[in-house]
Amino acid sequence: MKSSHSRFLLLSALVFFCLIAGCQQQPPDAISRADARALGDLFLQAVNEGNLDLLDQIYLPDVVYHDPSMPESFQGLETLKAYFETMHTAFPDQKWTLDEMYIDGDRVFWIYSYTGTNTGPMGEIPATGKSVREVGVAVDRMSGGKIAEEWVYYDTLDLMTQLGMTLVPPAPPKK
Repeated sequence: MKSSHSRFLLLSALVFFCLIAGCQQQPPDAISRADARALGDLFLQAVNEGNLDLLDQIYLPDVVYHDPSMPESFQGLETLKAYFETMHTAFPDQKWTLDEMYIDGDRVFWIYSYTGTNTGPMGEIPATGKSVREVGVAVDRMSGGKIAEEWVYYDTLDLMTQLGMTLVPPAPPKK
């Protein structure tokens, strides 16, 4: 009787410890803090120095990218490189920082800052000469040690306002 009681207490303690300490199975694409930090450092080097070939080491070739400034998400590393190239044209002095990082299994959450001066065109929009500062969040889903999907969140209206653009509400309906 004493032996089964001891086993029960031991098993109960183990179950309790696992619930408290998080004995849950890690997803197969979980990433370590060190590996995530290395990817972050590589990203900063790529975007701050304009060496976009480094993105090959960070993103999967068929990465899916979600950005609030785009009408739709897009897919593909080459499309992502073209997007960052457009940003370098518009903001040649851009400076990114990764301020905080959180990891949950196969997800990496970044809080980032971005500054730059708009001295080049943004597509069909001419340069404004104005400086911007943006703070946002990026959520990355990892697969095989690289980013498979990325969601970025920032205040697009605030960014456009810093560039001198205004929001014109639609005219009220005529009666």
